Amino acid sequence: MIGILCSDHMEKAFSEKLHLIYKRIGNKKDESIVVFRISNINFNKLSVTGKLISSESIETIEVQLPSVIYNLSTQRDVSGIKQRRLLEEVSGVNLVNDSNRYDQNMIMDMLASSSVTKRYLMPYHVYYKKDRKF
Repeated sequence: MIGILCSDHMEKAFSEKLHLIYKRIGNKKDESIVVFRISNINFNKLSVTGKLISSESIETIEVQLPSVIYNLSTQRDVSGIKQRRLLEEVSGVNLVNDSNRYDQNMIMDMLASSSVTKRYLMPYHVYYKKDRKF
């Protein structure tokens, strides 16, 4: 199982986009993806509640923490930042893009410039710190 860690406001959008991709290509292999927020991780049970994506449906489920988690989240409050750092320390979990230090806007713009990859992009917002706008 692969995990997608997203910001709170993006869980629904990511889940719906992945579901559409799965419907289009079919999920012939047992490749599960769970989309979740940092606040939905239970560190005591090493589990997560999130959206399990398949070609048939999107369902809310509690599962063990995936062994591979791709971080697409931006944590702004102290609690979220502490939980994300704690996630780095969990044994058996590989956190990809752990500090989210890549310029995602640049990457998304490059992917959006190709008609081949553009249709597979997840929704994203550009945050302008100076203007406090998304």
